[in-house]
Amino acid sequence: MTTLAYFVRHGTTTLNAKNCFRGTMNPDLNEEGRADAKRLAEYFGAKDLSALFYSNKNRSEETAGIIAQRKPRIRCFGTESLWPLNVGDFSGQPKDDKNQAKMDWYVDNPSVSIPGGESLNDFKSRIRPCIMEALEIANKSGAPVLCVVHSSVIHEVSTMFEGHHSKALVKPGGVVEVYTENGQIHARPILKPDTTKIGSRQDTVS
Repeated sequence: MTTLAYFVRHGTTTLNAKNCFRGTMNPDLNEEGRADAKRLAEYFGAKDLSALFYSNKNRSEETAGIIAQRKPRIRCFGTESLWPLNVGDFSGQPKDDKNQAKMDWYVDNPSVSIPGGESLNDFKSRIRPCIMEALEIANKSGAPVLCVVHSSVIHEVSTMFEGHHSKALVKPGGVVEVYTENGQIHARPILKPDTTKIGSRQDTVS
């Protein structure tokens, strides 16, 4: 088995705690989120990594910064390409049954743009090349890449390598490992796995 990449879900924010859609919102980590990031820094402190990529939203940038403090020689790159699914008008709204049902319609119709945001297919077209580029860098460098991202990106990693969005999920501050085994690429949660949503459609977007 060879590890290619680690996909870290950023630490907790007040919007996570309130179970609201994040999307275009740009909250900072809360105290729990900073504690998440410090645990991640400890976890990755002794691991060999080739590069650190992160979404340059505040919550993921701060998580990445805390991790990077333990690895001062690592190359760090912030990018808009790793932003979460743009849920447009849903941003900041509660993930109640009514709003989740509306969002599910856009998940079922992935070519239709979410009002004020992007379509699921547009999101996939933006995110999938980033994921594959991370794996390519790992192959060339011989060391895993670390990516600090959002829950919607974690769902896409799970879809790409496990065939379903809920197979490799983690809670805020959790880690998904992407690895090769017997010539196949797989993904698995290795820190703070979230098994509550296996087979569920809940929390499919950030």
